Amino acid sequence: MTFIYMIVILGTMVLVHEFGHFIPAKLFKIEVPVFSLGFGKRLFGKKFRGTDYRISMLPFGGYVNLKGMDPGEYTGKENEFLSKSPLKRIIVVFSGPFFNLIFAFIILQLIVNIYGVPVIDNMPLKEVRGSASQYLMQGDSIISVNGNTITSFLDTYESILFGKKNVFIFERNENIIEQSFIINDPDSFALIPYIKPIIGKVVSNSPADRAGMIKGDIIVNIDNNEINDWGDIPSLISEKYDKEVTILVKRDEQILDFTLIPEKYEYIEKDTLKIAGKIGIEYVTTIRKLSLGESLITSFNRLKYITVAIINFLEMLIMGKVSPKTVGGPIAIYSLIGENMKWGFDALLSFVAFFSLNLCIFNLIPFPPLDGSYILIYSFEGIFRKRAGAKFMRIYQQIGFYLLMIMVVLVTFNDILRLFR
Repeated sequence: MTFIYMIVILGTMVLVHEFGHFIPAKLFKIEVPVFSLGFGKRLFGKKFRGTDYRISMLPFGGYVNLKGMDPGEYTGKENEFLSKSPLKRIIVVFSGPFFNLIFAFIILQLIVNIYGVPVIDNMPLKEVRGSASQYLMQGDSIISVNGNTITSFLDTYESILFGKKNVFIFERNENIIEQSFIINDPDSFALIPYIKPIIGKVVSNSPADRAGMIKGDIIVNIDNNEINDWGDIPSLISEKYDKEVTILVKRDEQILDFTLIPEKYEYIEKDTLKIAGKIGIEYVTTIRKLSLGESLITSFNRLKYITVAIINFLEMLIMGKVSPKTVGGPIAIYSLIGENMKWGFDALLSFVAFFSLNLCIFNLIPFPPLDGSYILIYSFEGIFRKRAGAKFMRIYQQIGFYLLMIMVVLVTFNDILRLFR
């Protein structure tokens, strides 16, 4: 089933991207002989208005064939790609990644509107970081921020005005206190709430699920360490990958013990690839439904957050701060799809949005034969009024082809290592 989902997701990504090139090409009256989903031999399709819409043998990718895009094939006819102005060519090339961006936003919007936003109920503070630590302390219960009543922990952050004075009303030792202070640096500021160690979700076929843990279990002890807050759990689990962990839970009036082995997963922390354990549980959240305006803002903020994360990762990868071992191909994608399917369809949709945004950003890198390289060349042409010659483009594309093959070998090697791991 995971393989089917993978083919559907990859096919959809390619379809969206290539339609991004196809639509403005048609608008600018550029002939498009072929629109192919997949590479290699044509399996079947239909010709319509001069375009052969086809399904090809190899499903991992696709392309649109724009007439006269290759300088060696350009004859000067009006319906050819290179006959159009540099601006029109840039629009055609840029629209592929742009459609992936728009598709990612639409998926995020669907998630927010269908599934809502999970929020943590308003709880006393467990930790305060940054400038707010002068005024707030552990155990404080926030009542309102800048006149907005706080019902969930998300309300606190949404009510804060960074760089301006904020009015906090909170309860401390049964006393109501009001404090006003400025929060200048969002990066150093953090309020961390107490979260009850109650299981809100168990992932299907995870170590916790196989051991018999269920939603509603209260975790009271892990390897003889008393658990008072959900924040106590990750550190005790993450260090025990591939080792047995004993967990005591309270279910109704019974104390049950479970022995299980956490699954191993990889993550990046401070430019370093690390390994940790997980058992497949989540804490309790409340689902909040948003208005259309709120959902648009939330979707945009999620899009911005993912975009920044991807760009930061690529920057660290190029600078050598992150190991190339973190890069993966089809097997890595297959694994991620399977992992997200365990958490639910909303998690799978989140991965689709993330993947689509990855394609957008990756394709804008000015690296042949990616879209960003053509945008760069056509921008130079528009500025300096000089077109790149056929010989230059041939060498440029050959360099890109060899670099791309090196990348394919790298991701394939990493995928093979993942299989053995």
